Amino acid sequence: MPRKKSWYPVQPRKTKPKVPDAIKKALSEKADQLIESKLKPEYLKPPPEDNDFNYISDIYSKWHQHYFYFCTTYTVRGENAIRPSFEDKFARLAKICPLVVLGFHGCYDSL
Repeated sequence: MPRKKSWYPVQPRKTKPKVPDAIKKALSEKADQLIESKLKPEYLKPPPEDNDFNYISDIYSKWHQHYFYFCTTYTVRGENAIRPSFEDKFARLAKICPLVVLGFHGCYDSL
């Protein structure tokens, strides 16, 4: 016999911790330094001449809600390309407690 369906009260969702503007600014500055000094020199190469494969044309970071993302822009080559480029997020950082941002420790110790 099928079970009778009933309504149950749902617990309210926990609110996500807000990231203070000072931490956002400090994290963005450190990430930009990392991108300019390490990631761009290693992963940004001139576009290949002999094939129609996608290639990385830019590396950057951005905030979306309470997450911090490292992103790349890929340029699409070829005659059948739907768009000339697309974005790919390859890393996400999240705030887990008041003084720690998951995956990026120690960037704002002086705050």
